[in-house]
Amino acid sequence: MFNFVFSYFKNDHQINIVKEDENDSYESDSEESEINNDNNNSLEQQLNNKIFPNYLIISILNMILNDQYKNGIKIKHYPTKKPIIFRNILKMTLVSKNFQNNIIPYLNYPMFILKSTKDILYVQKLVKKGITPDCQHPFVNIHQLNINLPNEYKLAEVNPTNTVFKHLLLFNESFKLEKLKISTALVPNDMECEVPSILVELILKHNIKELELHNIPAIKNPNFTENKSILNYSFLSNRINICGIQHLCLKNQLLSCDRVMDLLELIPRLHSLDLTNNRIGFDYKECFANAIGNANQLSVLKLSSNVLKDNVSQLLPILKSNCYQLNTLDLSENYITDESSKSIEQFIQFNNSIESLNLSGNSFTELGVNTIFSSLIENQSLTDISLSNFQIFNTTLFSEYLSSDSSNKLKSLNLSNSKISCSSNLIFQALSIANCRSLKSLDLSYSSINNDDDSQINLLSQYLNSNENCKLERLKLLKTFKGSIPCKLLFSNLSQSITDLDLSLNYLNNENSIDLSTILESNKSIRSLNLTSTRIRNLSSLFNSLKLNNTLLYLNLSNNSIKLKDIDDYQFFVDNKSLVSLNLSNNAIENNEITLFLKSLSKNRSLKYLDISNNPINDAIQFPSLKRRNQRLSLEIKVSRHLKNNPSITKTTNNIKVDYNKPYSITKYDPITGDYFAYQKKPAKRAAY
Repeated sequence: MFNFVFSYFKNDHQINIVKEDENDSYESDSEESEINNDNNNSLEQQLNNKIFPNYLIISILNMILNDQYKNGIKIKHYPTKKPIIFRNILKMTLVSKNFQNNIIPYLNYPMFILKSTKDILYVQKLVKKGITPDCQHPFVNIHQLNINLPNEYKLAEVNPTNTVFKHLLLFNESFKLEKLKISTALVPNDMECEVPSILVELILKHNIKELELHNIPAIKNPNFTENKSILNYSFLSNRINICGIQHLCLKNQLLSCDRVMDLLELIPRLHSLDLTNNRIGFDYKECFANAIGNANQLSVLKLSSNVLKDNVSQLLPILKSNCYQLNTLDLSENYITDESSKSIEQFIQFNNSIESLNLSGNSFTELGVNTIFSSLIENQSLTDISLSNFQIFNTTLFSEYLSSDSSNKLKSLNLSNSKISCSSNLIFQALSIANCRSLKSLDLSYSSINNDDDSQINLLSQYLNSNENCKLERLKLLKTFKGSIPCKLLFSNLSQSITDLDLSLNYLNNENSIDLSTILESNKSIRSLNLTSTRIRNLSSLFNSLKLNNTLLYLNLSNNSIKLKDIDDYQFFVDNKSLVSLNLSNNAIENNEITLFLKSLSKNRSLKYLDISNNPINDAIQFPSLKRRNQRLSLEIKVSRHLKNNPSITKTTNNIKVDYNKPYSITKYDPITGDYFAYQKKPAKRAAY
């Protein structure tokens, strides 16, 4: 027999078990027994005062928060005038005693999305009053705030944006803010605005590590005055010693080289810098490259959609010699010509840290392309390469790179909208060899592969149907084929590693639609399938294939002029137990069709998201009632804005999303099938300077 004496150590937060023999306990003196009793009493008091987190409830609530709010917590009210379920999730903590200390401090909230002053006041109300009057600090783990302000400044004496940021300053330090993302318009110079100084105070108060400022270029400025930046650099410079920003994103800020140089002097400890879509290059100075090089801790540098042109020949040598940790570089859409190809070649050849390189959308000719492609063979560190919008493409040199040992680490390859159609068989042949087994993502969109060229189709099919050599997970083939997609040839024995397949903007005739449905019946790898604007026919065979398919999670059938009356029966709703998301937007679905469709939905237990927006559904529709209450709570339906106040929609779901885009419209006529369909244009190219 042993007596177990529990001793609690405050520093270690551990309970040690000390074993004593039963005979020794009888030999103790009376004084020692009194001391032991006093120690036991103090131990019990310490254990009662100690806070023990309820990890079971914490893990359950964190799982619910991450599942329900992956893209952020939006503070808003649905058309039913019922608050979002976030407050109800917090009330679930009441099942535990002392919940404000042993549960709420350990919850991990995702990003909060605030769009007005009312949203901020709502959050502050929960902070001050909590879910009960006794709870003082329910929000102690808010790490990220996303503030989306309207891109319009009206003629007013006081800018309403000031009020939003003033309320932000009231957030105390217990928020532990680490990331702040603000989407707003630039501030007109003629308007009194306290935002710059308030924003700097907020950054310094919370010691924010990540700051993102996304400005929208299309500004409704009634006075047509010059805009000023939202950051007050002069105010920040006086307190630079306590500024700890490590990740900075300044998109669409209209920044010049001078502004960027001032910024880099103020925040020299940057790890990530995103200057996408600014004015860098119009007033280029040689000292700009030195200012970038002084930030020697940079690991990510994005300069996309600027006007650097051939000034990159001065920038790249400094990046290579000073920024030893740089692993991501984006120079796309900068009008770079062949004059800088030599410096790009040296940067690629002698840089062992670079992993991701984006040179898309520049102005290289054949000479520059050959120089860059030949340097890829000498690099052993690249894992992500983006070469989209290359109007001249040397497939011979690039296939040599894919066949070499240098491509062993390549994980992502983007060749969208590049001229590879003439000799793409060389690339497909190079992909089929064992060196490209590490490739996980491939984008061949807008490649214009000719269906009549048997060699190209056969080589691509040989690669995609090889489980040994093809280890792709994501495959994008948007508007890739000139004719109908040869599904039977390409996907009959599709590699079991491919989980995401995008066939948007192609054409699927009746025969190939049936072939695709047959393939889906036996396929056990595809989880996401995008068939947007494919003019797919034989919809009944597609849905019947879902009876046997229990792998597909996401199916997108938007922009196809689909009519649900073509479906024979809805038995797939009962048999299918995997489909989570179904997109039927921008089709030709009418009231009676969608009513019958939703009635059959009551037999399904897996679908969580349904998009029926921009269909010719009028206000007279009567949404059916779903019998199971948990299905009404879990199902989320996206509708057009004219249906958001329909009183019967709450019978189907309590979660309603509203699409504010333009209503349903027919945009193009197909002479082959004799049907109208929605058409999506090719991405427009930037204007030349």
